[in-house]
Amino acid sequence: MLLIITDSKDGLSNELALLIGEQVFFRFNLDLWYRYEFEINNEYWLIKDPTGRQITSKQDLKVLVRKPFQTFFSDADFPNNIADSQKNWTLNQVQQFVNELCLIEKHKNNIKLIDISQPTYLSKSVQMNVGAKYFNVPKWKMFWNSQNYKAEDGYCVKSARSSAFGNGNFLFTKSLENNSYLEQFYPWFIQKTVNAEFDLTVLFINGDCFAFTLNRNQIMDLDWRREIYSKELKWEFKTLSKELTESVKEFMNEMNLKFGRLDFLIDYNNKYWFLEVNENGEWGWLDEFYEFGLYEKFLSEFGINKLNTFIRQRTS
Repeated sequence: MLLIITDSKDGLSNELALLIGEQVFFRFNLDLWYRYEFEINNEYWLIKDPTGRQITSKQDLKVLVRKPFQTFFSDADFPNNIADSQKNWTLNQVQQFVNELCLIEKHKNNIKLIDISQPTYLSKSVQMNVGAKYFNVPKWKMFWNSQNYKAEDGYCVKSARSSAFGNGNFLFTKSLENNSYLEQFYPWFIQKTVNAEFDLTVLFINGDCFAFTLNRNQIMDLDWRREIYSKELKWEFKTLSKELTESVKEFMNEMNLKFGRLDFLIDYNNKYWFLEVNENGEWGWLDEFYEFGLYEKFLSEFGINKLNTFIRQRTS
């Protein structure tokens, strides 16, 4: 049985459910946490979903941790009996209970590919410092100041961690105008902007690399994620050089990661610049028509090799 810890809005979990079938799939939507029954005790843990299906630690299982907490504190549902003053405390307790379950299963080696408990998880500074051993890395810094910060020319601002504002929106990478000011006391992460011709994203799945490029003439903004809901962006499969493939593998090994989506920029001199690795990144859109083996490789890591295959038709 595959337990996926996620939320109700996760499109990749929807896709996996179609491919492997409900009989080997249990979905735990954390944003709807109170609609489930949950228990950990000295003998076992148990989760029961709103339909009455249940999964327990006594079963033969593997665990995939998607992004259950990315918008958890802004989007989670609540029963009527929990007062507003108790909501933040409640969500912190729920988060800890789920982390306890993950640590139990990690100890049994049932957490596959994505381990949210390891110390370097989500650390951009570690990524940049380790990445500089293997790739070109743009100059960067993280800071907050007691005075407004005057922006330097050719820099952009981004999030050090992907988390939502209270309204559910995210900070996408944004160019800084020369001599503009970053407001005091806010925590800022800035990085030197690369004049790039292509985005390159590399999905790493336990030793295998799947690479795709996006020609930046398709986008108007610095960050292609701002435009994915307003237009169809064409990513093209790319064969990586042996040298870059080995560098990716060595970097991921040093980071102790078995899964991640690495983002690069390719400048007009064909120089590759490492931006980050997202240890739990989205990737389903890269193989929308099941052409490149991403889903097969990903699910094989959970012992699932038989998929409900169906062919999506491309539209011209």
